[in-house]
Amino acid sequence: MGLVILVVLAGFGWFSITHSRHQVTKLNALATQQDEDDRLILAAVTPAMMAHAPRWTRIPVTLSGGPRTLQIEFTVVHHERKPLETCVWLGVLDPNSGARVDQRMPCVSGLDYLIQQQ
Repeated sequence: MGLVILVVLAGFGWFSITHSRHQVTKLNALATQQDEDDRLILAAVTPAMMAHAPRWTRIPVTLSGGPRTLQIEFTVVHHERKPLETCVWLGVLDPNSGARVDQRMPCVSGLDYLIQQQ
């Protein structure tokens, strides 16, 4: 009886350790994917913002979840930061349905361009 309990506890411990390692690996993969998406979004938005794109401009981009459309909604300029930066509020849209699937706010360094929210 004692041996059975010991085997069950050892099995539970092994499962617990394996499961937690799997979760950590999964979270690391998601973080890496998120970082790559952030890099792609900033690379797509920076040229548009440097050209002073107006509100509601749509920018196509392919992210880890597939093709998306970024929609510029408004900006916030941080003058207190050196160098100053403009953070862009974006809607991330599904290109087929036009539905918002996410929102992001990348910041473009060295840009002073305000689009007010109405």
